Amino acid sequence: MKRPKLKDVTTSEPPGAEIGRRIRAKRLGKGWTQRQLAEKSGLFLTTINRLENGPKDYRYGGRQPYLSSIRRIAQALGVSSEELMPDDYF
Repeated sequence: MKRPKLKDVTTSEPPGAEIGRRIRAKRLGKGWTQRQLAEKSGLFLTTINRLENGPKDYRYGGRQPYLSSIRRIAQALGVSSEELMPDDYF
């Protein structure tokens, strides 16, 4: 009898991964560093870094970004919040 395959949890992405990719693309499109985006949005550099790169430890793992942070980043980038969020975000 074959054993059932277990789900590979190492390949699943955290909830905000797509948002992080979109933020990075928009930021790089403007030629900004993470520090510049942090200053323009009024957020901490660590917040921008964590959103773009995903959490590196389990204390922050699996959290979705705050909507208020997404709005501040979107305003700084001159785009709508919806442009940064995937369709299945909510």
